[in-house]
Amino acid sequence: MSFNEDMKEGGRTREQGDFAAALVHYENAIEHAPSTMDGYEANIQFAVTLRLAGALDRALSVFAEALESMGDEVSPTRARCHRDYGMALLERHLQVGDLTFLAARDELIASIDAYVELGDAIEEAISWGFLGRYYLVTGNRQHAIKLLRGTHRQISGQNDSGERDNIVWLARASLLWRWLYMARALKITAGTRRRQEYMVLLVGGEWLYDWLRARRE
Repeated sequence: MSFNEDMKEGGRTREQGDFAAALVHYENAIEHAPSTMDGYEANIQFAVTLRLAGALDRALSVFAEALESMGDEVSPTRARCHRDYGMALLERHLQVGDLTFLAARDELIASIDAYVELGDAIEEAISWGFLGRYYLVTGNRQHAIKLLRGTHRQISGQNDSGERDNIVWLARASLLWRWLYMARALKITAGTRRRQEYMVLLVGGEWLYDWLRARRE
């Protein structure tokens, strides 16, 4: 496969929940990257998949190395890396309860600032939604709902992948919006791993969602 084909297949298999297959595709993409920036893109997606697969320490290492290698120049790739690294740090906080949530917030804000500078309103909105996740995890549910709803309004119909992830987090944050956005959520999550997550939230709420997540870990 070509670089582009492996990147596409990596995304498709990851959306279906087949993280092992996705990792193979992203490793191939890294090996065949036609440019340095393409290599960074593949590494970021590789690290995201590692996080989802439970290999958090390795994911954090890949993100940190990518950011260090890219330098300080603002780019869409660097902005995305800040965002996904922030999410991985937030995941670390959820696992061990340490102060990595402070570093997570800094990375997410760096992503927002970068997208503002780049003039990319859709990706900026997605990063605001990630900051909403931060507030939900750290106990400010109302502010989390505000940010997640704002992201939904801005990206609905504009970015299916971002919208799927955001709408699940909004469902975790709010019983009201979980049901009000149900039709939209079921439509855009069809055929993806997010469908099962949304169904769990509808049936058992966040308690069941967290319980099943803990059992998987």
